[in-house]
Amino acid sequence: MIQKYMQAPILHNYQIQRPIGKGGMGMVYLAIHAQIGRKVAIKELHKNFVGDLALRERFRNEATLLAQLEHPHIVKLYDYIEKPDALYLIMEYVDGMPLEAYIEQISGPIPEKKAIQLLLKILDALAYAHQKDIVHRDIKPSNIMITHSGEVKILDFGIAKAINNPNSQLTDVGVRMGTLYYMSPEQLRGQRLDARSDLYSLGVTFFQMLTAHCPYPPELSEFEVSQKIVQEPLPRARSLYPGVSDGLQAVLDKATAKLPDQRFQSAEAFSAALLGDRTGLSQQALEAILPYYDQSQVVEWTFNPTKKTAEKKASSPTEKTSTLSQVAEEIEEEVLFENYFGTVTNLKISYWQDRDLYKKGERKQLKLNKMQKIEFNIYRETFTGIFLLALIGAAWLYLSFWLVIIVSGLCLPVAFLALVGYPIIIITHKNSHKLKMRDWFWRKKSAKAFVHHTKKALFESKF
Repeated sequence: MIQKYMQAPILHNYQIQRPIGKGGMGMVYLAIHAQIGRKVAIKELHKNFVGDLALRERFRNEATLLAQLEHPHIVKLYDYIEKPDALYLIMEYVDGMPLEAYIEQISGPIPEKKAIQLLLKILDALAYAHQKDIVHRDIKPSNIMITHSGEVKILDFGIAKAINNPNSQLTDVGVRMGTLYYMSPEQLRGQRLDARSDLYSLGVTFFQMLTAHCPYPPELSEFEVSQKIVQEPLPRARSLYPGVSDGLQAVLDKATAKLPDQRFQSAEAFSAALLGDRTGLSQQALEAILPYYDQSQVVEWTFNPTKKTAEKKASSPTEKTSTLSQVAEEIEEEVLFENYFGTVTNLKISYWQDRDLYKKGERKQLKLNKMQKIEFNIYRETFTGIFLLALIGAAWLYLSFWLVIIVSGLCLPVAFLALVGYPIIIITHKNSHKLKMRDWFWRKKSAKAFVHHTKKALFESKF
């Protein structure tokens, strides 16, 4: 069964479960260690490329570079296996979704504070890699994962390069590697790259985070996109999403300058520009750059919390008593969505416990930090529906006209409901206890909307 997925169903004590990704060079599989139960991602070089010495060397290069990187926001390498007829990377399994999918399916334009928090974590990882003279060369939303716990992981160092390694011959000057939309001008020209090329690619990624759009329309040809990358600045972010502030537009402009000398010269400088004179960032966002932040200069602000509905006001800075841990933070509840199935806020959901077709249920509340997940399903009684349709067919063969009308009138509506199905919402607590809400088919769209907005609130509550 598993052999159709991979050359080896069990690889060095790892039991292959299923494919989870596919790229130009091979497949990625979810696997579990047979003894200790740890989930891993196994990247396999496609069998058609195993004999290609250049691709084998690139695959080995990814393993060599990943082995040098130990950072919370970079995917970990556990092992590298090389055989004459196969090559494998055994990597950390990241349970989440690519940033690209998160923007398309969950968030749309990411609010500025959340976008900054995410970018600071990515910059922290890039600063670490750049300090080791490693340039990623393919930074883009699909190579950045957001986990269900709100963490960020950079993936796919397949074309990364150690810029000061004289023995690195993976890509000569004049050879273009990367993904077109996110390439820097010098990368597009096939010139020698340094850390500033990654920062340009991250600037384009940041543009997409803030606007939910790639800066280049999809109808443009590769030649037209290439011309724009080399000759024209990115469009104004506000032209695609009016919520982008002037301050972040200035950051985007500097990050994506055409000449490397006009960009941020390091990931630390990029981080400093994001923090600049901004207030309101969480402790988590500040701690993301603490390795490059002078803690002796951290000044605390004491907050004067009032009632829940009152605005939070900050007093003048007082003498430092600790770096960050004493800063008070109070979250104000905000209604995000409301419909027939309940209410979603940034802190909790209200729902109808035990709601069913003929039962309204009891109004309950559940905090987002107590919820594990929420799912939408359609429950169909297919066997019942087919049986009733068969019964109607038999009635037409053996019963009188009026009896057929009576049988059809009774059975058809029930068969229709059984086959169309009922929307079901399943809410899972962190203690694995499950709650269900079921309703009629005409409320399918409302059920899906409630689940969608709850998932979005649940995901964003991680940050």
